[in-house]
Amino acid sequence: TKAMILEDERKLHQLQQEKTQEQQALAFDIARFSATTDMLTHETPWHQNQQKIAMLQDEIEQIERENAKQFRLLGINTIEEQEVMLKQNVSIEKEEQFQQVLRQMKEIDAQLSLQLHTLNDVHKELEALEGTTDTEGIRIRRKEEREQRIKQMQFVKFFAAIAAILFLLMSWFWQNVYTFVAGVACILVFLYIVQLRLRMTSERFVEEQIENYKQRYHKIKEDISELEQQHDQQEILLQQFIQSFYTKPLTDRSLMKELFVRVRKLQEDAQIIAVKKERLQDSLMRQEQILQDVQQLLQNDVDVDQAFSLVHRLREQLQPQYEAYQQATKRIETIDKEVSRLTERLALQHQAQKDYFTKMQVVDEEMLYDAFAEWQLVEQRKERLQILQEQITIAPPTTVDDQEIIARTEHYLYEEQEIEKRLEEKITEQQQLQQTLRAKEQDESYGEVMQHYEQTKESFRQAVMDWAKTQTVITAIEQTFTQLRERKLPQVLTFASEYFHLLTQKQYAKLIVNEDGYFEVEATGGQRYRIVELSQATKQQAYTALRFALAKTLEKTAPLPFIMDDPFVHFDRNRFMYMVQLIRAISKDRQVIYFTCQSVDSWQKDEVQQL
Repeated sequence: TKAMILEDERKLHQLQQEKTQEQQALAFDIARFSATTDMLTHETPWHQNQQKIAMLQDEIEQIERENAKQFRLLGINTIEEQEVMLKQNVSIEKEEQFQQVLRQMKEIDAQLSLQLHTLNDVHKELEALEGTTDTEGIRIRRKEEREQRIKQMQFVKFFAAIAAILFLLMSWFWQNVYTFVAGVACILVFLYIVQLRLRMTSERFVEEQIENYKQRYHKIKEDISELEQQHDQQEILLQQFIQSFYTKPLTDRSLMKELFVRVRKLQEDAQIIAVKKERLQDSLMRQEQILQDVQQLLQNDVDVDQAFSLVHRLREQLQPQYEAYQQATKRIETIDKEVSRLTERLALQHQAQKDYFTKMQVVDEEMLYDAFAEWQLVEQRKERLQILQEQITIAPPTTVDDQEIIARTEHYLYEEQEIEKRLEEKITEQQQLQQTLRAKEQDESYGEVMQHYEQTKESFRQAVMDWAKTQTVITAIEQTFTQLRERKLPQVLTFASEYFHLLTQKQYAKLIVNEDGYFEVEATGGQRYRIVELSQATKQQAYTALRFALAKTLEKTAPLPFIMDDPFVHFDRNRFMYMVQLIRAISKDRQVIYFTCQSVDSWQKDEVQQL
């Protein structure tokens, strides 16, 4: 029982010391590690947000550039004029009013054009008619002379007609040739006068036509003047209408028709820019919030591009401490359970010891040892006495004298004293050893040595296991890499260089593996760079090119579909467009499944499947 108590007390002391050492690992900042782990869950949304910011900035810049071009075409150069135009009402109702004014202008223009053509025609006709007559004064004098001649010719015509009738009757009655000739002459004179009268009537008709054309000409001019007044009024109204939202004077009717469309397009683009800027501001606020959380976590100012790489580095630094913390926590739980069990067992053992002391009628352990020593002495004497009695009983009686009996008695007494003396020495030595053992057990150095021994032993065993695992993995990797280098690597590097050359817009010529087994890229100019020296997006391009190249070499042996889940979050728009072209080219030979939550504007409609 005493040995069990001592052993349990030793174990309990050792466990307490081990717990004290393990508690040092509990000083690990588990809250910071948890915050780091939680922060890494925001990495994908962070990169998606970064891509969204870049995309929104590109779209806003493109729309603003197009709007600036439209403003320049409209002659709007100042910000104030642009803001005034963008605030004006260009609704469908307003455009309809504008179109109505334009239609009225068009009708007036058509009428004015028709009247001008008519006026031109009348003017030409009038010139043609006036060309057949003389000037105005001559025409008036000739008109007076013509009227006098008409009066005279009326008399001559009447006289010639009477004379012709008389001469003909006389020639018929008298049968005289001269009278007949005279009658014919009178008839000819009559006919000449009639023809001359007809000619004079035609000239009068022309003059009447000229007079009518003049009246019509003046009427058309009056209509044209009225139409021009209406046109000027409509033009003023139109310019006032235009100047309500367009400060520049505008005379081109074709541009007037497009003005509303262009202004409305500018306003729509301005609204789109406002919405995109709000989305951009939200994304920037989310970026700033996450960046502040990262800076608070890292306790240092960081750049946007390096935020999550530093978080990964911090987590890698905290990971061993976290594993030690977990091991210490589990070990302390085990120690607490073992301490509880040993404490309960020690309590039972001490109670049993106390009951045993009571039964043996002793107070403490020392009295028990003394009583045990006395009991052993009594037992030894009893045993010795029994042996002597047996010897007396078995041995034949001998005759001894008193001197011999006295001598033997003194000898036995001397032996008994020597035995008692040696027994006392052994008991004393036993007590000293027990005290030394108690002192050793209570000495902390002993427990520390034992604990250090156990920890070293456990660490050595764990190190051996880790070394064996690592060596196995290293061997497998070396074998695999050797096989790939000998069989697949040249072909993989050829395809990868071709893809990488295309993705980087011919900035890099090829991908190579140096003598140390590290990947390098060779620029078009011949310079070589290690992969770690490239930007994140260029690294991603190299990694993607290697994946595509490896899949290309396995196309015959393993023609499996190529699946990607939004892997190009670090790409700008140009890099992404080149990647889309490469994916589209690869998809001709094998199936490519591309998951994304981003805009699908870069993909063709038949290539997109909404989920």
